[in-house]
Amino acid sequence: MSIPKTMNVSIVQGRDFTRRLIFYQDYDAGTLLDITGYSFKSQVREHQDRDSTLLAEFTITVDTGTSSISIALEDTKTKDIPIGISWWDLAVTEPSGLIFSYLAGQVICRGGATEV
Repeated sequence: MSIPKTMNVSIVQGRDFTRRLIFYQDYDAGTLLDITGYSFKSQVREHQDRDSTLLAEFTITVDTGTSSISIALEDTKTKDIPIGISWWDLAVTEPSGLIFSYLAGQVICRGGATEV
């Protein structure tokens, strides 16, 4: 898996964001991938390269029982992401040590109309 699939995410500045991702060995057959021993890391950056400004790091919760992870940005993190477009990806490290980008795309950040 060398080229990540594109997945854009939309967030509201100053609000919580969460997304659950399920990993399949074979999607059509419904066969889940055993993600035991895998590690995950995901960040939001100003531009599409790792040398650009880090805007936020996702909190990742792994559930090996459902072959899924939840990626989350708390409101305290999204408040610092500027309105507009930034970039994210999800790096996965397999138990063998192989590291690849699984997903990547734009982070579209909008302002919230409701004051909370």
